[in-house]
Amino acid sequence: YQSARNISSGDRNTAVGSQTLINNTSNNENTAIGHHALNAHNSGQQNTAVGAFAYSQGTSGGGSAAVGYRALYNNTGNFNTGMGTEALFSNTGGVEHTAVEMLKLQVEQLVMKLL
Repeated sequence: YQSARNISSGDRNTAVGSQTLINNTSNNENTAIGHHALNAHNSGQQNTAVGAFAYSQGTSGGGSAAVGYRALYNNTGNFNTGMGTEALFSNTGGVEHTAVEMLKLQVEQLVMKLL
């Protein structure tokens, strides 16, 4: 229901599930599978979101992958990967982060500082 309803010039997008890719108007090569996946996204290409609310509220970012319930929920950065429930839930602007299972951005930032 209402999947990809506002695409006007984007190519090679895939939307499966209710209210997926609703705000995508002209971006290319995004894949959204699951209720509200990539729902608010309107700027960025080559993203994949699989799962209910995956990458749901992030409005920008490219080259990212979210797999799991609310993974990358607020993502606005590029080249991020979140796998598992709420992985990288609040990543806003972070680039090239990876989180598996319920690891939060705060934990990953601590690890990055230690490296």
